[in-house]
Formats: sequence, structure tokens, C-alpha cells
Amino acid sequence: MIFNEDGIAYPDYQKTTAWMFRDPGAHDLAQWNYIKKIIKSSRVCLDFGGHVGTSAMRFSKVFDRVISFEPVPDLFECLQHNTKELENIEIHNLAIGDECKDVTIYINPENPGANVVESKATKDIIDSRWKNELRQNFVEQKPIQVKSVSIDSLELHSVDFIKMDTEGYNIEPLVGMKATLERCSPVIMMERGVPYDKKPETLLKSWGYHRAKTIVIDDIFVRKE
Repeated sequence: MIFNEDGIAYPDYQKTTAWMFRDPGAHDLAQWNYIKKIIKSSRVCLDFGGHVGTSAMRFSKVFDRVISFEPVPDLFECLQHNTKELENIEIHNLAIGDECKDVTIYINPENPGANVVESKATKDIIDSRWKNELRQNFVEQKPIQVKSVSIDSLELHSVDFIKMDTEGYNIEPLVGMKATLERCSPVIMMERGVPYDKKPETLLKSWGYHRAKTIVIDDIFVRKE
């Protein structure tokens, strides 16, 4: 691990010139300021794509309980280190999906925050990076198998907010938490995939959600009253 000026741990291959290393507090700040205005309660927050824990630490100042999921071992080690003193943060070395199973994830050698789970929605980005002979450093980075779990299998209650930073791998996590969404009606912040895929929004609309706002590349959804 390496550490920034604030003592936050990152994996060894993190570029120290990256803004995420130098100023993690700026990441998704506009989105977070908007979320705080529209959430109706602050009981449970789910953090998909926990990375090294900077989002979970931010959320822990507002929510009673934060449950953070990070499937990549190197990042999970940092997440564990950075949140060990915060009793209201619970962490899991798991991906989120439509069921409990193994999934394939491609590790980004240039940006630890942009790892991609293999799916139909992420095929184009995987082909353009990890299967592109012109990008040798990506080609040499072999994918790994990680465990995934569906949110519905955890039978959670009182979920008020869900952050989805899953690099376009959105449909499977949504399918796996349909019952939780119906039960809890949380606000959802979902990062758009590249290229943009309308299917997640269409699915959420069929479940009574509408897009309240888009900030940068994050869509924020709320369930209609």
C-alpha cells in the first residue's frame, strides 16, 4: 500500500499524480451535496464499488450504517485499512450481481477505480482495452474470478441510499435487488456506462423510479410517491 498526505491507503500501482489520490474529497462532491438534500432518512447506505473507502467514510458521517462492497483484493485491503476505526462501516470483499456466483473482473492497470466486471453491457469497453493488442499493458493484465452476491439475498431493511459505481455493470446488480428496492424505495446514484446504456433507466422506470437529476456521469433516481 501507499498513502496520500491524509494517510489514506491506496494500492501500490495507484498513480500519485492522479486527482483521486491527491484530492479524494472532491470526488462526486456535487452529487453527494445533492443526495443529502433529497434523502428522506439516513439509516442504511449501500456502497457498490467501495474502492479504498473514501466514499464509505463520507457516507458514515451521515448514515447510521454503511455497507460497502469491493471485489478486488488489493482495493479491499485498502478499504479495510482505511475504515477499520469506523464502527458504522461494514465491508465485504464481494461484487454485486443478480445472484450468488463467481464473476470475471478485469483489473485496470492504469486506474484502480475503473475495474470492469464482464457482462453484455461491458463487452465493448473490455474489447477496446483488455483485448486490444495496441494496449499491451491492458492485454498483459489477466482477469480474475471474484465472488458476487445479490442484495436481495441479504434481506436488508431500511436502505435509504445506494451508490452504484460499477463501470457500466448495472443491469445484474439491479435485477438482484428488485425486492429490496420495492421494500425500501432508496435513492439510487448510478454511474453511467461507456457507451451509455439506456436499459438500466428503462428497468428502473418499470419499477416506479424516475431520473431526478444527472450530475457529470451519474444518474440519480428516486421512486415516485
